[in-house]
Amino acid sequence: MAPPARDWVAAVAAQELARTLVARGQAEEAVTMLAAAEARLGDAGGLAVARAWAEERAGRRSAALTHLERIPPPSRLHGDSPRRRYGRWPEEALQAERRTAVEAALLRLPALAAALAREPGEGPA
Repeated sequence: MAPPARDWVAAVAAQELARTLVARGQAEEAVTMLAAAEARLGDAGGLAVARAWAEERAGRRSAALTHLERIPPPSRLHGDSPRRRYGRWPEEALQAERRTAVEAALLRLPALAAALAREPGEGPA
């Protein structure tokens, strides 16, 4: 795995571990772990948001706000985040699937028209 991909996977793993720690009532440990991950990885994969969330869960709202204020607004971000990019179906694949579905439906229209033209109780043509 290439280093940027490795960093992203590590960031997602840190976020998932933070969720688990908070669910166990260990918000302080989640904050500490996310701070270490942020120091090592920067904000790969949105660690600042995860850390702000953990800070808030640990009862430190001002620290949470500080972390949130460091995050650039969406207009300054470049492209989709990796989580968004890999968490949705590629647009080209969706368009190809739509074309295939339309073509299949068009091929079935004559059979549908014939079935609708038959009288009730009539067998297949």
